[in-house]
Amino acid sequence: MSEANLLMGLLGGISLGMTGALIWGVTRMAADGGLQRNQAAGIRTAATKASPEAWRAGHRAALPWARRLGIFGLVGGAVLVACGFLEVADPEALHPLTVGAFVVGYGGVLLGSIALVQAASKGAKRASLQPDRSWAR
Repeated sequence: MSEANLLMGLLGGISLGMTGALIWGVTRMAADGGLQRNQAAGIRTAATKASPEAWRAGHRAALPWARRLGIFGLVGGAVLVACGFLEVADPEALHPLTVGAFVVGYGGVLLGSIALVQAASKGAKRASLQPDRSWAR
């Protein structure tokens, strides 16, 4: 078994799974109001940072993408870990499936994150355009 392949599979897979879970969890917390606007975590665009309402609305709008990314990252991470155990003739070589799983996994999360941010910005902008009806309560 190649140590390089095992290392790439284990570290890459665990990190990919954690990344997916973190994206899903943080977005969920912000959408539910458990994570307020801050300097460290959440989908931070000009639109989502405009107000507390825009922050929550943006994260709610991004939640379907966050769920997809979370599942994709967790499944992709498991596949990458499994690929780390594939046999390779050269102890310093990487198995092509391990490299492919790495590229597809991290590339998918990166591309999905772009869609997630776009959805959050649209949702936040829609919330900012809503008239203030707090006086009617």
